[in-house]
Amino acid sequence: SAIDSKSHRKPSLVAKKAGLTYASTGKKTLHGVDFQIGPGEVVGLIGRNESGKTSLARILTSQHPIDEGDVEYKSYSINEPPTPNWVWALNVAVIAGFIAAGREIWRGLNWIELKRKLVQNSRKRVGTRRHVGIIFALSVSRSVEKTIGWWVVGVIFLMMVVGFIEVWSRYAYHRRRCEDIRNKVLHITSEDSPGMNLYHDQWTIRDAMCKEMLDRNRGKGTIQHHMEKATHRAKALLKACNLQLYDRKGNPYGNANEYIEKDIPLIRCSGGQRHLIYVMSMLARDPEVVFADEILIGLDLPTQARVIGILQYLVTIRKMALVYITTDITPLELLCKRILFMEGGKVIANGKASKILFNSKVKAVREYVEIARGNRMRGRHFSSLQEEAARVIPEVRKFMKQAFS
Repeated sequence: SAIDSKSHRKPSLVAKKAGLTYASTGKKTLHGVDFQIGPGEVVGLIGRNESGKTSLARILTSQHPIDEGDVEYKSYSINEPPTPNWVWALNVAVIAGFIAAGREIWRGLNWIELKRKLVQNSRKRVGTRRHVGIIFALSVSRSVEKTIGWWVVGVIFLMMVVGFIEVWSRYAYHRRRCEDIRNKVLHITSEDSPGMNLYHDQWTIRDAMCKEMLDRNRGKGTIQHHMEKATHRAKALLKACNLQLYDRKGNPYGNANEYIEKDIPLIRCSGGQRHLIYVMSMLARDPEVVFADEILIGLDLPTQARVIGILQYLVTIRKMALVYITTDITPLELLCKRILFMEGGKVIANGKASKILFNSKVKAVREYVEIARGNRMRGRHFSSLQEEAARVIPEVRKFMKQAFS
């Protein structure tokens, strides 16, 4: 059954009137798109080819800067450039300048002359205040005259220094937040077969599964501790997805533990198995938001059911936010309660899955769903996928609990 959305929670990721134009082609791909998703929520994103689904995922995962609008992650704008706050810098510089100038004036006063006059006139008790006041005023005026020029120069210099420091600190903070987004907001895609291109043939299954986890935790604790944790999680995830390799004669060999411990090379895996390992390696990073872009393509039906079960576990137990991007409505009925339909770079329908899939008032949405639902093969596939998912989910949950224990 579809996973209930958690719309009452504070959104993790928000797009406000986001627009995108690719510089290489000059084509405007997104037109003022509004989007938001919160922890533990599943949103389906459907539409025809070139409707802007993948482009939306790219700007929300900080892969491509937007031309207009804003994108926020946990209320922080990830597209805001680190510009200096010159008003703040000027205030700091003026205050510092006044303090420095006051100190210089104080040091520049002719205290020796004041003391001599006080001693000289102490016996007479005549004109003491007048003489001391005159000497004090002259000393202040001379000190101010020497200091005022340096004070102006100092304020300007301090303003530039403070502004530079402020820009540098804002830029460093911005970079940290963007890096945090890249670690926590992931785009898992079947585009250009990343499972084939990202992993080299000389890599092992252990390398493919553990590298991302180790790179993310670099500098945090001992390497041995992180390696043991990554290996444990990799084994459990491969068990959850039931990865099984076959020899040249078609006979199955090995299991998840052996594939990791014996460093089985990726060259022994088929294209679909490499794609599955790629998907599992991304989910092993325990992300907060995932854009699953046609991730079931190339997987057989039993494996699709297991991947759906893994996604359901991460959403319900780990409170991961999931955006499922597809042209096929079958997985949406199993996962989503809210669906967005895109066309021409715009969101033309946004609502409950039952309304979008069964009772939409938008003509383009109705036509799309009718074509998809009119396929009898698709109907049999949905029933088979639903039955298989219900069968394997208890086993999948057991291994997922081990993976994130």
